[in-house]
Amino acid sequence: MAVNAVTQTISSASPLRKGAGARELFAANKASRNSALPAATSAKRAATADTAGTAVASSAATLQKLSSGSRLVSPRDELVTARLESKLASEVQVLRQASKNAGEVSAILQTASDAVTRIDANLGRMAELADAAAGHAISDAERATLHNEFAELRAEVDEIADATRFSNSAILNGANSFTATSIGSNIGTDDGIQSLTFDSRAGDAFAANGDTIAISYDTGSNIFTVTNLATGVSAESEAVTAAPASGETRDVVIAEFGLTVQLNSLFSSATAITANNSFQVSGSANNQVDLGLRIGSGIAGGSDEISVNLQRVRVATLSSELQHSDILSVSGALNATVNVKSAQDALDRIHTGLEAGQTRVGIAVANLENGVSNFESASANLSDLAAAAQAVQGALHDVVAAAASAILSNVNQVPDILAQLQNIGAFAAGANSARSPSTPQATASSKPDSKGNASGED
Repeated sequence: MAVNAVTQTISSASPLRKGAGARELFAANKASRNSALPAATSAKRAATADTAGTAVASSAATLQKLSSGSRLVSPRDELVTARLESKLASEVQVLRQASKNAGEVSAILQTASDAVTRIDANLGRMAELADAAAGHAISDAERATLHNEFAELRAEVDEIADATRFSNSAILNGANSFTATSIGSNIGTDDGIQSLTFDSRAGDAFAANGDTIAISYDTGSNIFTVTNLATGVSAESEAVTAAPASGETRDVVIAEFGLTVQLNSLFSSATAITANNSFQVSGSANNQVDLGLRIGSGIAGGSDEISVNLQRVRVATLSSELQHSDILSVSGALNATVNVKSAQDALDRIHTGLEAGQTRVGIAVANLENGVSNFESASANLSDLAAAAQAVQGALHDVVAAAASAILSNVNQVPDILAQLQNIGAFAAGANSARSPSTPQATASSKPDSKGNASGED
């Protein structure tokens, strides 16, 4: 009797046993699942996919940074840092160009220093010759031989200065802007003189602004004589015996004046030039070449610039008396000794200035290289990758991506699970509805007796 009661209680408590009420409850649950669960599943799937995609993208970016060794692989990584790094790179380029300019100035100074050393050797030999000519034990013929070498060495001083060039620019001849004006009627183009031009050797005691210079030609010696009428100083050319061919020109150089007389085919060696043959000197001379050097980016104005001056190195600028000295006599040799010593002292000052300039440029180059090194270090500190930290971050991105992929896989299985639940619910509902309401239900169970017969008693 107790067993039948328990069975009846369970049957009466089961929703499937309540007919229409059970079906309504199942239908409501099914509708709720169909409306809520798929939507929640889709949202979770989208969120999980976004997380996985972000993790994968971050992992790829980390791998790119590890491959390049820089944490700034694109401007969007760190806008402020990337901008600062770009500015530092620009400063490095400016300083490197300044260092290159300083190197060129250093090369110019070294070229000038080498030339000054050669000139100093010439002056030393000239001093020896003057000392020898000052002795009383040698003859006038021997002094004449010594004087020839003395004069050749003196001329070579100016030749060395003129030949000392950097990028085809004279660096020991100073600078000038002399021109010939008010040219006389007998030294024009119709007289065979095409032009009168001064070179870098012009100036000193031979020409100055406002001087009047006369050019004469002697048909007997075939020599041009150039005379500064203001100072009385004159110089001669080489012999010119014929005019150049038609359409051609010939240069007659008066080196002492730095003057070139260019002849054309109308020149006649049979026609003397003695009158209306002067011209005016206009312009100025500068006894030094200024080398401006920028050692920075220019932000500080003139404070990041230095200037190195190259002095004019010619006999006339070293010692105005030496250009006219001779050692043909004892007294002349004694005077020449003094003049050579004066030129040597002047050359020593020039050499000292060149060495000081090289020292200044050397310091500037060292400062520039130090600045480049500092800027490059700062830029490296901004962009260099901390490999260990970036590797850990990359591993974390991989873990997140793997976890998100696993979650996404599980979420994708939810629709299948819901479909299976719906199939089970439909089966249960069908089984419940198949039961007839008139089917008798047992109210009690029979208990077999010991002989196998059913008994209705408790």
